[in-house]
Amino acid sequence: MVKIVEDEMDNLINRYFHLDKAIKQLNRRLYQLHFRHRTQSYYTRIEPTDEYTLQTKSYRIDEEVAIYLDASMLIEKRIANLKKKQRYFNDYLVTISPEAQECLFKRYLGKLDVTVNDQLIQALYEELLEIEDAIGFMNGRIPELRFRGNDSENLSFEDMLNILGV
Repeated sequence: MVKIVEDEMDNLINRYFHLDKAIKQLNRRLYQLHFRHRTQSYYTRIEPTDEYTLQTKSYRIDEEVAIYLDASMLIEKRIANLKKKQRYFNDYLVTISPEAQECLFKRYLGKLDVTVNDQLIQALYEELLEIEDAIGFMNGRIPELRFRGNDSENLSFEDMLNILGV
């Protein structure tokens, strides 16, 4: 159980340290989408429908443009969300000590086997969860209730039912 939580924490922290790569990848995907749309052939063509008949097919501008615009807007929204996450993450990193920053950079960007204080990792993880919740609220999503094992002794019966979703 503890290993799963540690892996989840490491995965989330690792994703945040590599947000710039994710943004670059989405920008490339957006460029490819624009390029593919602009170089699309608008000519009609004849395609076989079965063994003996042919059918004329054409570029359906109404469908294709709607699909293109939807895909483009979704990618742009994802880029905007990742940039917000990156900004909030960088704002948090400024608040911790330079030594702690160096340890985190070595561990997550340098892929070095550096021992990092568990309290620092836990604080960073909780901050990232708050960033995720904030971005969710900005997009109109209500985040899930999170339960921490060390809070279990102070929970009322109603709180336990809310956590369980009953």
